[in-house]
Amino acid sequence: MFQLDQVNGRSRTSSEIRYLAIDAAPVACVVGVKIDANGYSSRAAGNNRVNIGQPGAVTVVVFLTQNIFDGRTSDYLATDGNAIIPEMLITRKFEFDAGHRISTHQSQCRNLHGHRYVLEVTISGGIITDAGAPEQGMVMDFSGIKRLIREVLVEQWDHAFLVYAGDARVLEFLQSMDDHKTVVLKVQPTAENLALIAFDCLHRIFQDRYAGRLELEHIRLFETPNCWADVSKADFRSASLE
Repeated sequence: MFQLDQVNGRSRTSSEIRYLAIDAAPVACVVGVKIDANGYSSRAAGNNRVNIGQPGAVTVVVFLTQNIFDGRTSDYLATDGNAIIPEMLITRKFEFDAGHRISTHQSQCRNLHGHRYVLEVTISGGIITDAGAPEQGMVMDFSGIKRLIREVLVEQWDHAFLVYAGDARVLEFLQSMDDHKTVVLKVQPTAENLALIAFDCLHRIFQDRYAGRLELEHIRLFETPNCWADVSKADFRSASLE
């Protein structure tokens, strides 16, 4: 039977066993994994049992908790001798102020008003392990995410009025003011549509600049502390909404 505490012939205590990976993909954060008589783990991600009893079918990886504090980069040990670099999700939050109205709404949202929007951007990528690299140990420097998202999106919308192109009266009024910061959209500026536009914009940017290394996974846009819209990669279909 395969013993997780003897990976690569090196004994590990249960407190040192942190990650279990199947086919080189981390699937569980575990402590003290036990294997039953049929070769199944008793504790895996989402309570799913993982069969590790068939030779050659899987790769088992352990992460040594003590090495987190040592700052080492090659902490992943696989039974085939290969280093495993896991993909991780990281999120950066942004805030901006903008005005809008929903011209077809039958209640208060048809009036000119504004919100303190909160935008959460989640990206995925492998941890950089190059020794001496400025971003060693990171997926991407959070300051780099800040600069990018502010440049391509937040600064465009912050303290602007977001207006639907079909809202003729308000659009005419806004255009009558010199140097007014107005963003004209092809759709009503609801939280749902703004989240879709944001995802579309950022998805294209990450594809252009970081294809193969980083990917946009999820957008959450709060219109108020109690109301928000989510867009995820799995559900998104690129569309020209602006």
